[in-house]
Amino acid sequence: MLALVGDIAYRCYKLNNHLGMDAPTLTRGIVMIDEVDMHLHPSWQQTVLSDLSAAFPKLQFIVTTHSPQVLTSIASENIRILYRNRLNQWEALPPEQEIKGVESAVALNDIMRVNPIPPIDEANWLVEYTNKIENHTYDDAEGRQLRAKLIELYGERHPVILDTDRLIRFQAFKLRKSNASKV
Repeated sequence: MLALVGDIAYRCYKLNNHLGMDAPTLTRGIVMIDEVDMHLHPSWQQTVLSDLSAAFPKLQFIVTTHSPQVLTSIASENIRILYRNRLNQWEALPPEQEIKGVESAVALNDIMRVNPIPPIDEANWLVEYTNKIENHTYDDAEGRQLRAKLIELYGERHPVILDTDRLIRFQAFKLRKSNASKV
């Protein structure tokens, strides 16, 4: 990133050396960057576009990204989703909803059409166990086995396990309340 910023500043100066030290902030133009998020920590991905815009306020940046962290840091009006339509022609449309400032999982799911939960067995165990809790069958043999696998994976105090325990208590409360209203 430092090399990129240095290169842009150098080119601003080379093109407009009459501006001297102000060349980076006064030069107008367009900069295209492919995969602006590449090799950046997620926290830098969340600030890279605002940092570039602050450093070079007169430049327009056109970037590509596969990073939900980058996508959720800018207004939807500045995003274009590239895809092929039913006639196999390329189209570029903005997202249907604003995503600036929301969790990255929203961009993954709603914009990039990627489930934020990875397609692995461990994720399926949690879904199955949660379903068993909601169906009041979490304490059968299969439910106990799922819970044991989840505890082995995460540990007793992991937020995933604590969330399932809260769900068990909530479902028990709903069941008691439902039974009390029938009496």
